[in-house]
Amino acid sequence: MARINAIKRSGLHVDIDYVVHKKTALERAVILRYSTKNPDYHSDFVGFSEKEIEQEKNNLIKENDTTHCLLLLTSIEAMIRLDADQKYCEKKKDPLSKEIKEIYDRTKGERIKLDDDLINARINNDDAKIKKNYNYLKNCFKYRHWLAHGRYWDPKKITNFDFDAILLVMLNIIGETKYDFEI
Repeated sequence: MARINAIKRSGLHVDIDYVVHKKTALERAVILRYSTKNPDYHSDFVGFSEKEIEQEKNNLIKENDTTHCLLLLTSIEAMIRLDADQKYCEKKKDPLSKEIKEIYDRTKGERIKLDDDLINARINNDDAKIKKNYNYLKNCFKYRHWLAHGRYWDPKKITNFDFDAILLVMLNIIGETKYDFEI
């Protein structure tokens, strides 16, 4: 008999494909708004120099990238947590599922740490060739923490990541892992 899910699922999490689609759609909208193909271009930017218009467009594109980094990382976290919950509930016997069961038993399903518990469990049990991708992903979550809490402190030890780099690392993990993500 399967275990009861430790996570009460909301059904509202967004997947990676949706995040990519949304980021691209918004970026295209910004580019169109700031181009002369926009029918309201001349009235929208009265008094602005070409340089000011280009600067404002670039700032919005950069902020779109940053905002979608946060959304992408939250969708990755949901994927990792839902996968672990699924592996725990299905009582699989592979090494990763056994380690996840030990984590759930140790924590009673409460306060399971994303990086110290779940990502490390994957590092311990997955192919060594993708360990660097998991470690990169752990650093991305430090960036996510900084973004989620308002970006008000100087992130001396936090690297700024861009959306495409985070996406590429996660797609590499998904493509190379020997343990499929089950959500």
